[in-house]
Amino acid sequence: MGGKASDADASKKEKNVRQPDIGTSEEGQTSEKTPLQREQSTASMEDVGAIEIPKPSVEEVEKWKRNDVTTFLNTMKESLDLDDEDIQKITDQKVAGQAFLRLTAEKLMQDGLSRGPAESIAGLIDMIKGGKEQDAITKIHEIHNKLTQPTVETISISKINTENFQLLKSHLNLKIDIASFNILIHNNMSSPAFEWENKTEPARKDEYLEWLHQYIPLTNPLVWHDVGGNHDLLDVYNDTRLPYNVHGGTDVVVADKNGIASHLIPESIYAVLELKKRIERKHVMQTIMEMVVADLITSDSRTVFGILSDLRDDWQLFWLEEDRKIKNWKAPNRNVAVQVISTLLSPGDNINMEDTSIIIPAAKRVKLDTLLPNKTISEEDDIARMEDVYDVMSKEEIWRHKVGVALGIVRNIPSFSSMYA
Repeated sequence: MGGKASDADASKKEKNVRQPDIGTSEEGQTSEKTPLQREQSTASMEDVGAIEIPKPSVEEVEKWKRNDVTTFLNTMKESLDLDDEDIQKITDQKVAGQAFLRLTAEKLMQDGLSRGPAESIAGLIDMIKGGKEQDAITKIHEIHNKLTQPTVETISISKINTENFQLLKSHLNLKIDIASFNILIHNNMSSPAFEWENKTEPARKDEYLEWLHQYIPLTNPLVWHDVGGNHDLLDVYNDTRLPYNVHGGTDVVVADKNGIASHLIPESIYAVLELKKRIERKHVMQTIMEMVVADLITSDSRTVFGILSDLRDDWQLFWLEEDRKIKNWKAPNRNVAVQVISTLLSPGDNINMEDTSIIIPAAKRVKLDTLLPNKTISEEDDIARMEDVYDVMSKEEIWRHKVGVALGIVRNIPSFSSMYA
């Protein structure tokens, strides 16, 4: 009778006080005091914030005995980046379930824990407590975004300054190289200088388009197309290839007329033409920006080049070359410029835009994308692969992984990283 009663009492006690389904009891543990290497997590905040972390309930934790707390911390010590001495300091305080839930970082530090382990354990306790879990993750998410994802600035192409331009070159690791070529004239055709004076804006547009059509005729399907009124033609937002958002357009483009008819002008650009009555340095930066953005937007089958001109005596061409160079060539006169542009836009050059230009020696133009580093596997892809195996993991293993991800993110935030040094 006594034996059966004892067994029944033990069974009843086991039902009332659920032990953590993790690790072993304090009596069954053997461990060495080997320091854990503190590795930084590369996980994404979005993956942590978007999922609910499985956890023991507050009611279950409240019933834990002291050895249950020790067992739990031993099981979680890798995710929390704890060592045996940290756990021993809590064990020495004889903390059971309810007392464990009341622990804060300040109390743990008073008990002798360093700030890093104290913050880790306090953060875990917050996650266990009812509705506080998601609030804690949300706060970490907001802090992370504020510190690592500042508001992206939008730059107007027409107002680009030296600081913006230097940032663009630095971000893309590009250098400007001045080209000097001696061009032979292959025909005797002479083009007159365009007259800017005493003309209204609409009249100027009609006349310079007529000038372009007459003196730099293009072969079907390419056309000179006025886009001066399209102020968002070259808008680009949230593109990691650029250091900021870009807003604006240009004056004239060379584009495929079929793309124009389909309202796909940005995707059909072969060249951008910026027109100025008097050319200054800021116009050079503006034209290079237009060329770079247009090259990113347009089809992979063509390389965009930029033209800056007053349609009189100042003609400058820009293009991208290997070795991350932005090449600049200033034509010696208007007739040479017209000949070079006509050749660059001839059908033969359109077929293979990377061939060395006949008229400009050693001008091997390339697309900007070919100069950029290859994309690496994203953090989101890495997390997704981990979640693929969740089906074969226990709830405790999933929980430990997700808690480790969340705490790893905190360690990567500059303001908190010193806690884990």
